[in-house]
Amino acid sequence: MRESTKILVGLIALFLLCGATYFLVRNNELKATPQSPAPTTYTNTEYGYSFSHDAALTLIEFTPEYVTLEDQGAVEPNEVVQVAVENADISESFESAEEYARTRALVFCAADGPTASMRCTRTTRTEPFTTATGIVGEVFYLEFVETRGEEVTTREAGPFYAFNVSMDTPGSGYSVLIFRPARFHEESAEYDRGAQATFDVVNTLKVFAR
Repeated sequence: MRESTKILVGLIALFLLCGATYFLVRNNELKATPQSPAPTTYTNTEYGYSFSHDAALTLIEFTPEYVTLEDQGAVEPNEVVQVAVENADISESFESAEEYARTRALVFCAADGPTASMRCTRTTRTEPFTTATGIVGEVFYLEFVETRGEEVTTREAGPFYAFNVSMDTPGSGYSVLIFRPARFHEESAEYDRGAQATFDVVNTLKVFAR
């Protein structure tokens, strides 16, 4: 065999060996990449709804009316999403379930501490909202006011997603399902994460007859 032929054969063999090595390593890398766990589904039979959430978040049901999604992998357990069912007494008068939801959101926005007080004063904007699963509701924002001594800070808080899950029976008041970021009043990375997680959860919402 001529010298030039030997060199050509050697180069071809080297090329094939390098190619095989690359695909072997690449295949192992693909197999080693961890897969994201499948979403977890929560079902509330008391109020007839369900939703899915990132399996990395832990769902805690305090009562059928109140559940949270928490990041328990953080240094300190950190609430990410809050979900609440608010029930109106039949004696309370509201024009709609949406009005009742906004009224309740204003109430649970308020808090007082040793150095600051917080409250929501009004609804700043509201829009119809339809989830990816076809559930029709409303998304709204509130004006948030924080007072620290002489310093007063005002900003928009939200979003709040509200859905009517009332029972269509005589004598029953409104029941509204409200989703909100746990840090709905902040401007922080934690707020951004909560707002995105809330949006993702809401878009998996399903409502069924009780």
